[in-house]
Amino acid sequence: MPVRTAPQARESFEQLARYEPPDAGLRTAIRLDANEASEGPMPAARSALARSLRLVNRYPLGDGDLIDRLAYRHGVAAEMVALGNGIDGIIGYLSDAYLDPGDEVVTGWPSFPTYVTEARKRGATVRLAPLRNGAVDTGEIAERIGPRTKLVWVCTPNNPTGGPLAREALGELLDATPANILVIIDEAYFEYGGGPQHIDAIREFVLGRPNVAAVRTFSKIYGLAALRVGYLVGPAPVAIAAGKARRYYDVTELGNIAALASLDEADELQQRRLANERARERLRTGLEGLGLGVLHSQANFMAVGVGDADAVAARLLAQRVATRSLSGVGAPELLRIAVGTPAEIDRLLALLPDALAPGGRGA
Repeated sequence: MPVRTAPQARESFEQLARYEPPDAGLRTAIRLDANEASEGPMPAARSALARSLRLVNRYPLGDGDLIDRLAYRHGVAAEMVALGNGIDGIIGYLSDAYLDPGDEVVTGWPSFPTYVTEARKRGATVRLAPLRNGAVDTGEIAERIGPRTKLVWVCTPNNPTGGPLAREALGELLDATPANILVIIDEAYFEYGGGPQHIDAIREFVLGRPNVAAVRTFSKIYGLAALRVGYLVGPAPVAIAAGKARRYYDVTELGNIAALASLDEADELQQRRLANERARERLRTGLEGLGLGVLHSQANFMAVGVGDADAVAARLLAQRVATRSLSGVGAPELLRIAVGTPAEIDRLLALLPDALAPGGRGA
């Protein structure tokens, strides 16, 4: 009989780890590990979802209304907007559309891991540029752009470190990048920023450039993480390519409905931004009061140096507080902590002294 062998996945998959869903036990913990909006969905989105539950037996009818609203909001044509299953989905679409085996992707590091995994799935090489003070270093990015580069990912504020990018530095990078390379600015945490130095990449850099796009999400300040709605604004050929790579029904009907309703909540959005600023300052002050070094953040999370982040995260989790060690992205000394409610922050700060000490509670 012939020797039978199991089907083999592509060679590029050998270096990838299998997706492991979070422990279901986290549902009963204080969740400061995933940068979620502690307030939940916007009030208008809650009402819209309650009215629309009868639709869950139907496939989505389309997302033209949401695309039209987003296009109007950003002052662009509808063909310049593409929706996706969160920003993760859009990263996959663009990787499908633009990457061949042997191509290169450039990104700051540590940053959002999906940039790396989606490139490697397609046999592309990723060139990692070190950060500067928790923000993308555009000079390091520029040095790594080469003849095989197809995509450049720029995350600001950067996840998982929180640092925002300076307007002048971003402009210089875009001016210096060849027009045949697509630069995508990831603004997942855009709504948490403010002040004169706050960049609106869509308004300031996307319009008028043939090779620059930006992505945003309803998962963060809008509180729709479980419904997975992200969007891209960019040149029409880029948005159209993303749409071609999109899977059927990647954006659910309830996701469309909730996202559309959320766009009417300007006052609530502002209140959430200000509340996050106050809570982030409360967290920063408490962490620095413990003698810890905290990276500057304009997002709804902070990265803090704790020595052995894996050990500290494990001790906190034993006390039912979930945080995120950054050892998996090459920063084993950093712990990422989402900005929770005042009560959640107080609980974390009360537990941290023991969690930081070897042999502390939960060790």
